[in-house]
Amino acid sequence: SAAGDLAIGQQVQAAGNLLLSAGGAASDLTLNAAVTNSGGNSSLVAGRDLLQNAGMNATAAGKSVELRAGRDIVMAQAAASSANNGNILLAAAGSVTISSLNAGSANVGIAAATGSIVDGDAAGDTAVDIVAGGLQLRAGNAIGSGANAIETNVVIATAQAGAGGVYLAETNALTLAGVTVQVNRVGATGTAVATTDAARNGVSAQGGNVVLVSNGASLVVNGAVASN
Repeated sequence: SAAGDLAIGQQVQAAGNLLLSAGGAASDLTLNAAVTNSGGNSSLVAGRDLLQNAGMNATAAGKSVELRAGRDIVMAQAAASSANNGNILLAAAGSVTISSLNAGSANVGIAAATGSIVDGDAAGDTAVDIVAGGLQLRAGNAIGSGANAIETNVVIATAQAGAGGVYLAETNALTLAGVTVQVNRVGATGTAVATTDAARNGVSAQGGNVVLVSNGASLVVNGAVASN
């Protein structure tokens, strides 16, 4: 859609590069039915909000999934996005609410420029929100909360937040080190172009708390940890 809302009400099955776009600053992209891509990279783009109420699955090895919104990305509690060892990137100008992201051995990146990264599950839950080899989190306010941390199963991670702080709970051993998340962005012609992303390192919260819980054997720090 060049301008206007786009609602997906029937299953979408693709076998190559896929772009679903709701153009225009006041336009929402709503996924009410599952989207599966068996052969290419996927980009889902909303001028305003991206509302994911069903699955987004990339089954071809190494293909990336990108979700971008001009305001917020909201995953319903039952929604999931997955890739077959391909990177997953969620980027919003506002906030990002997540449910389940699984990149296999590849990386996941989430950016909430002016808002927060929120666990959409009920407070106090233990369900894993993110499975990946590496994890890069950036938020203008908070990453998780004291009552509802972001649950992860990753190998390495980096996180930068604002006054709302950083709250992560890792299932296994965790190393804090640099992570880069690059995806293949699909354009209007169907061509995918690799994004550029500088490596992020360390964990910090500008004016907030930093709470990291590793339920595995170790927590290895190879970058700065700061609560300013």
